Amino acid sequence: MAAAFEQSPYPIEVVALAVDSLEVQRAAKQFQPDVAVISAGLKDGPKMGLKTARELWVSDSKTKAIILIDASARGAVTEVFRAGAHGIICRDDPSRSQARTAFASISLVCDARGTHKVHARLYLNETAFKARAINISNRR
Repeated sequence: MAAAFEQSPYPIEVVALAVDSLEVQRAAKQFQPDVAVISAGLKDGPKMGLKTARELWVSDSKTKAIILIDASARGAVTEVFRAGAHGIICRDDPSRSQARTAFASISLVCDARGTHKVHARLYLNETAFKARAINISNRR
């Protein structure tokens, strides 16, 4: 995903790569990025990305977390937002859709736009966006 960000036409700069929660915390403290895309499962545990996002959130860090999850099941999505994340990217989406979702999520978080504008950023009409959102919320 970092390579996609670096090659994108969008002004996204990758300032650090991390494989475990300690590296994520150090990078967030050192670079103070606007957004951190964190895998839910880091090297040090299957849910350490969620714990790290929660720690960023409660520490009043200005860094907003977007969590990369394996599947968009309702329980997983709920858990991500309870951890204090500002957005989600699902690995189970096709790679092209995943990249568009990542760029849209980062843009929305940085711009502090409402989710009602997500469909426009994903280049989906509102009906298609609502159908996709309903599909995700109905998965278990």
